[in-house]
Amino acid sequence: STIMIKQNLCFDWRFHFLDQAGPRFMSPAVSDWRVVDLPHDWSVELPYDTINGGASTGFKAGGLGWYRKSFMLSPKAKGKSIWIEFDGIYNNSEIWFNGKKLAERPYGYSSFSVDLTKHALFGDEQNIIAVRVDRQNYLDSRWYTGSGIYRNVRLVKAAPLHIPQWGVQITTPRISSKQAQVDLNISVTDHNKNSPSTYIKATIFDPSGNEVEIVEKKLKNIIMRAVVQRVKASSVIIQGKVVGEIGKGLLILLGVAKPDSSEDA
Repeated sequence: STIMIKQNLCFDWRFHFLDQAGPRFMSPAVSDWRVVDLPHDWSVELPYDTINGGASTGFKAGGLGWYRKSFMLSPKAKGKSIWIEFDGIYNNSEIWFNGKKLAERPYGYSSFSVDLTKHALFGDEQNIIAVRVDRQNYLDSRWYTGSGIYRNVRLVKAAPLHIPQWGVQITTPRISSKQAQVDLNISVTDHNKNSPSTYIKATIFDPSGNEVEIVEKKLKNIIMRAVVQRVKASSVIIQGKVVGEIGKGLLILLGVAKPDSSEDA
C-alpha cells in the first residue's frame, strides 16, 4: 500500500494578534481568535504608517501574532512517522505541538519541517499545533515581506521507513547525442528500532511513458532509531532516441521497502 500521505493543512486556522505565554494557547478556549486560511499576512491588513514604518517595507508595521489549529489523527496512523511542513513563515517563528515547544525558525524565506511523531495523539483526542510569529523588528528588509504564515502548510504521515523531505537528488552530469548519464542520490529515514535489509527501486520513463530503465539498490541493515542514510542509488546510462527527449522531462518513480513488505514511501 502507498504509505506517504500529504494532507493540506491550510484551512480553518485561528489567529490572534497578541503575545501571551506559550502554554496558555494550548487550551481549547479561543473564542476571541478569528478564523483565517493560509497563506495569511497580517501586515497587509494594518494601516499605513509613514512615521514608524519604512518605504522599503511598504510603510506597514509588523507585530506579534499567534496561529493555532486543531486536528485529529486516526488510530491507524499509530506507528507512522508524522511531521508538518511549512513552506514559509515570516519570521522568528516558534512551533508548539500539544503544549510542547518543538522548534524555532528565525529565518523567514526558507521551507522547513517539524517532527510531531513522539507527541501525537490518536483517536478521539485533539492535536493542537500553535505557531508564534515575532515580527516586532519589522524594518528588516529592502522590500515588502508581510508577516505570518505566508505560504502553504502540509501534514505528512509516512511509513517508519521512508524517503524524507528533500531526500531525492537527480542530476544528468553528462549528455551527448547518443547517451545520457542519470545520477540518483537518495536519503532514507528509518524510525524502526531494528529493520531488516531494505532496498531502493527506481523506474525511469521517457516523456512518452515508455519504461527506460529499472534500478534496484540494497541497503545495509539500519539498527539506529531515526537514522538517515544517504546512498548513491545508481548512475544510469540511457541510450537511444530518448536522449534527445530529456529536455522534455523524464519521469522517475522511486520507492523504498523491506524485501518482504509492500509498504513503501
